[in-house]
Amino acid sequence: MKSARGESKSASGTGPSGTLPVISSPENVITPRQLELLALYASGHSKEQIGEIKFLSPHTVRNILAVAQERVGARNLTHLCVICVDAGLIRKNGVGYKPVQVEGVVGE
Repeated sequence: MKSARGESKSASGTGPSGTLPVISSPENVITPRQLELLALYASGHSKEQIGEIKFLSPHTVRNILAVAQERVGARNLTHLCVICVDAGLIRKNGVGYKPVQVEGVVGE
């Protein structure tokens, strides 16, 4: 399959080799705000619920999470959650998930 630019592309939407370019250290590309929203998503909240909790429109929540997904190279938000849990950026906290304090990163 060819992309709009004429480049080879597999049917799954990945690159020519069939893999996605996952960044080895997502902590360098994901902002504290993105991690905060992702932790809420990983805890089972919908984008609409996250918007209500954080006083954001659902559209803004979608955009913030989409940018994080693109930066890391995740296939979808579930994949992004797995990458961030594996990297130690978010962790289980009781019934939900929370962002981990990263040294040198200033929160809001």
